[in-house]
Amino acid sequence: MSNGLCPSCGATINIPEGANEVQCEYCKTLVKEEEATREFKEISKAPYGSLLLIADTALEAGNFSEAYTYYNKVIEISPTFADAWLKKGIAMVRMSTIGNLKISEALGSWKAAMKWAKKPETMRKRVALEINSTVTDFYPVLENHFLKFRTADDALSEHLSRFIILESTMDYAIQLDKNPKIIRNAIDLCDKVLASSNRAVSLNIEEVAEREIQRQIDLNNRNNEIDNIGEGGFKKILNSMDTFVKNCNVEKEIRNRAKSHIESVTSKLIAPIKTLKSKYVALLIEIDPIYASEIKKEAEKLELLKVKIAEKKEERRKEEEKEKKKEEKKQSSFRFGCAGFLIPVVLFGLIVSAAGDNAKDIPDGVVYFLLLVCIAGPFIGYFGRKNYLKSKENEETEIKDTRDVNTTDNSDNSSDSKADNTEEKKVGIIHTASIKSIKYGVDRRYQMGWQ
Repeated sequence: MSNGLCPSCGATINIPEGANEVQCEYCKTLVKEEEATREFKEISKAPYGSLLLIADTALEAGNFSEAYTYYNKVIEISPTFADAWLKKGIAMVRMSTIGNLKISEALGSWKAAMKWAKKPETMRKRVALEINSTVTDFYPVLENHFLKFRTADDALSEHLSRFIILESTMDYAIQLDKNPKIIRNAIDLCDKVLASSNRAVSLNIEEVAEREIQRQIDLNNRNNEIDNIGEGGFKKILNSMDTFVKNCNVEKEIRNRAKSHIESVTSKLIAPIKTLKSKYVALLIEIDPIYASEIKKEAEKLELLKVKIAEKKEERRKEEEKEKKKEEKKQSSFRFGCAGFLIPVVLFGLIVSAAGDNAKDIPDGVVYFLLLVCIAGPFIGYFGRKNYLKSKENEETEIKDTRDVNTTDNSDNSSDSKADNTEEKKVGIIHTASIKSIKYGVDRRYQMGWQ
């Protein structure tokens, strides 16, 4: 395998042994082996050839500071050498730190590369793909830094603001070349930012809530210990139970408050990222039919999922309503059972109070009868009410079924009547046509002299 350069965009091309031509991965130009080799030899023999070789080697090795220095030396010798301007911009982004993103300087170098390129259009495509690759490789640095210091004040807002600066280069790359690959990558980066933000938010909610809960529990326990001074054992147990219940309620309240506050703040911060993603999705749908069909299928799946969720909610609501009615019936039967017990007791009390001093003279049969009613009354009241409600429910079911049957019959009758009307119309048409044909025959024979 030998090295060569694309004569259109200047990109390095690896030529397999025995190959006559190779397609440039940047500008997609078919380059012959002779042209690529000749271009490489010309650059190597140039006054800056050795410096360029050192710069390229440093860039590939990850020594971006050294690469940046040597690309500047190449540019000093040949200010119009486009490839040096391009790779200088790449080195600048790779040299960037969290506190100093050299995006604007890199954009200046990339614009110079397109300005001095032999074929600006092919260089535009190459610059766009180089930006895509550079930003993709640098983004994990931002995300790792954010996840490491996510609990610091304004960590999320700073992370998102840095990403928007980095995203501006992706936006510029898409302006240079509306390549579906670059747009898909921009969407993926937005998804990664949203995912890391949600992950950090979930962890922060737990940690903030845990700290506040522990502080509140310690405070409640301390107050409980003070209240228990001089109290008896039973009183101490009651106070401990009260503190435990209070701590549980505090924990639930603090978690809900922390979740509500952090999520409301986060939703405002990530809103611009969602807007950026929507912009890229709309653009990709416009230029990529395959992605448009994928989005349509996802939308259909989402709609189907919403319908299923709605159906499950409706089923759950009906089940809850059914359970509620069942509980109401049970309570109603229980109340009637209690009434079945209380009525005989009240009646017995009234009889005793009315008898006064003669209560001893009340016949034993009456006492036994009332005692039997007191025993049987709850069962009679409970099961009597239960059977009544069941019979009422059966009646409602029969009425509903009758209505459904009548509705079905009416629809069938209406369809039959429509069919009958259609048949009558057909018969009427045939009858009218017959009369007309007979009349025509008589008139015709009369005209021919037949009377």
